[in-house]
Amino acid sequence: MTASLRESADSTRIRLLEGALACMRATGTTRLTFTDVSRAAGIARQTVYAYFPDRDALLHETVSYAALQVVDRIARETEGIADLAEAVVEITVGFHEAARGDVALRQVIAMTLHPGTVDAGTISAQAMGITRGFLRPRLASADLERIDEIAEVLLRFLLSVLGYRSAQTETPERLRAFLHRTLVPALGLAPASSPLPPTSSQESP
Repeated sequence: MTASLRESADSTRIRLLEGALACMRATGTTRLTFTDVSRAAGIARQTVYAYFPDRDALLHETVSYAALQVVDRIARETEGIADLAEAVVEITVGFHEAARGDVALRQVIAMTLHPGTVDAGTISAQAMGITRGFLRPRLASADLERIDEIAEVLLRFLLSVLGYRSAQTETPERLRAFLHRTLVPALGLAPASSPLPPTSSQESP
């Protein structure tokens, strides 16, 4: 496949994922259909089948796409935080708050915690790649050799916080304090020098 054909195929896939995401956020995951996705994306229904063999595959890739968008956005929002302990706490709190109001992100949790969905329970290569990209410029050279381990622990902690509510996760402030006490030591990081206040996107609704 030539570079131009690959670019066209990638563009079509993105249009389909954006269409599926719009449908999912409008009507929920249970009513997601290929017909609605093709209409929302402005692409022939037969083309949807060319990219996604069945509804489970479409659903899985759509929620993964939504999750990666949010992780990438929050990672960019925290670029100015030099303290790694503070940064990992803020990205976890930010994703937790985003997931509270997004049906697509809540589906990520369902796929991870419940069997029977395509690739349920799998930490994707894309998620690991984004997490490594977030960690790499902040890690001391001595810690770079264990970047994969740190990335995986961070992702597993995030999924646990998203999947199981408790008194520790009721507000951004309580979650932030909980993560400083638990996540930071689990990652083998030095405590944050001065925890920052939440950003506007992370404040309680």
